[in-house]
Amino acid sequence: MSLYQAHIETLQQKAAAFLEKHQLDALVLSSGAPKFFYDDDIEIPHRMPASFRYWIPEAIGTHQYLIITKTDRTLLNYCPKDFWLKVKEELGEWQQMFTVEAHAQLDDLKNSLINQIETKNWLWLGPDLFDHDDSHRASLEQKQEIDSWRLIKTEFEIECMRIASVRAASAHVAVRESLSEYISEFQMNLDYLDVTGMRESEMPYGNIIAYNENGSILHYQELDQEPPAMLYSFLIDAGASFEGYISDITRTHAGHDSNELFKAILEDMRLIKLELIAQCKAGVSYMDIHSYALELIGELLIKHEFLIDIEVEDAITKGLVRIFFPHGIGHLLGLNTHDTPSIAKSLKETNETFKNLRLTQQLQNNMVLTIEPGVYFNNTLISEALLDADKAQYMNIELINEFLPYGGIRDEDNIVIQDDEPRNLTAEAFKEIGAEHF
Repeated sequence: MSLYQAHIETLQQKAAAFLEKHQLDALVLSSGAPKFFYDDDIEIPHRMPASFRYWIPEAIGTHQYLIITKTDRTLLNYCPKDFWLKVKEELGEWQQMFTVEAHAQLDDLKNSLINQIETKNWLWLGPDLFDHDDSHRASLEQKQEIDSWRLIKTEFEIECMRIASVRAASAHVAVRESLSEYISEFQMNLDYLDVTGMRESEMPYGNIIAYNENGSILHYQELDQEPPAMLYSFLIDAGASFEGYISDITRTHAGHDSNELFKAILEDMRLIKLELIAQCKAGVSYMDIHSYALELIGELLIKHEFLIDIEVEDAITKGLVRIFFPHGIGHLLGLNTHDTPSIAKSLKETNETFKNLRLTQQLQNNMVLTIEPGVYFNNTLISEALLDADKAQYMNIELINEFLPYGGIRDEDNIVIQDDEPRNLTAEAFKEIGAEHF
């Protein structure tokens, strides 16, 4: 509770400064209303927005409203008497940090909200503030300013992400052991969920469970229900969450039918990841980390002769490395898998080298982010490149074709930025469960 209390006190200071700066009396945050599938009465699983969950460390449902002034925090808690759905009857210990008003009737809650803000100069951030007009909605610039509070994590947030990392690491180790049973991607996903103790709708993102060539599809979601005849590779990109905070871990494993070169590339990629992590310190540009990743991956491609008759610098300049490594080196992590997306979009680069990089700022202490280098043998990207004679002449198509069935390799850890050596939450988690070198 002490970490959470300090977290809330930090947030309150930021909110008070924001209200003072914009000459506001109150900030109203909403958790959202129920949503339904199109032309259906089945409710879409609800997820509280990060702006609301930042303050409330528990999933408490829809129609929740938080009124923040310079000195106080009032939670309007909708807890209807319902025989269709189970309603959370008691809130956790965290409620001590708020004035909580419980309302069984939505109209009563709405009236209470209006009475508390109608004479104030207030701002609203979040979805579904009843039928109120947009005159009080936060502007994009104001939203980005509020989102920027989440760039630097509190000790409470980092501890939540540490716990989420342990939960995910345990599942990664368990499903790797299941690989010998030769089960399908679909069953592997079920096993992962079982170990985490989470439902699919509770996962931070759709688990990527990919055998063979499916690993070349960056956000693969199909989950084949039959195992392949030959197993060359197994890529799993899957996390977990705790109190809304996310871990995001990727590992790639050699299959029973893998060749020795693939196993060597796996080890090379692990070393590249560790080298990149070692460079991540406060004051370093994340774009420089991405550029270094292109250099190291280019060296790997040339070393193993996927690219031939070319130097690393030219391979990067001509876009050859991006054929095999088309995404950014990582992203911020927190309450969103790609955290603070409004800020990431506003600072996004347009040039080819950095256009897929989700973070372009200098690193700061207590930022939490991912480092995820990879190499992919994606048929679409390779086929397009072969149409360009200036690129095709440097591509060892015979070896590349041999590796198309292997799909891809990605190795991803979650780190906390510090002045010197970063803290690796993923490595800590595997060590904690007795799988230090996983």
